[in-house]
This record gives sequence, C-alpha cells and structure tokens, in this order.
Amino acid sequence: MASGMKTIRRVDTNISFWEIGSDGPTVVFLHGLAGSSRELRPTAEALAKDFRLVLIDQRGHGRSTRRPGSLSREDFALDVIEVIQRCSPAEPVTLVGESMGGHTAFLVAAARPDLVARE
Repeated sequence: MASGMKTIRRVDTNISFWEIGSDGPTVVFLHGLAGSSRELRPTAEALAKDFRLVLIDQRGHGRSTRRPGSLSREDFALDVIEVIQRCSPAEPVTLVGESMGGHTAFLVAAARPDLVARE
C-alpha cells in the first residue's frame, strides 16, 4: 500500500500531494476553495483497500506554495496534469473534485482527455 506526502515543482510553485491506497485504479481528489487535501483523507482512507488515491493540495492551499506567482485557473489545471503524469503515466485516472476542485477537474478533462478515464 503506497502512502506518504510528495512534492513536485512546477515553474515557481511547489505542489504537494498524498498517495495512499492499493495498486488499484487511480483516483485523484481535488479539494474546494480554502480547503486542503486533509479534509478528503477520511474518504480516501475508506477507499484505500480498492483504489490508489492521490490527494492534491492545490496551489495556494495546504502544504503547496501558499503565495504562488499565479492563481490562474489554467495553472491549477496544469498542476494537476503534472501530478497525474507523474503518478499515473500509463493509465487514465478518475477525477473527483469538490467545488473549486470540480471546476479544476473539468478543466483538466477538457485540456487532456487522454489522462482522464472519468470525472
């Protein structure tokens, strides 16, 4: 079972994310505005037996860079795309987003449908 926090750097911003769960299909969780991946952990832990979960602290939130140079919606989507490409390079993921995270999920799916199995 994979577990632990990781960080990637994209341009001038660190994006932190947690990986937990099994070797099952990958599900990426995206929190809402003013939230963090921490609020999604209980749900992810309940699913960890059957899925590989990636919980992203979106830019400006949680353990990611708190004051990034850009807060554009495009950069939110590009951050998620970068995490997906690193965590699940060979298989499309399922995106689950709450509020702002849902909007980010739609932007990712529109920009890179090849990375998304469903949202």
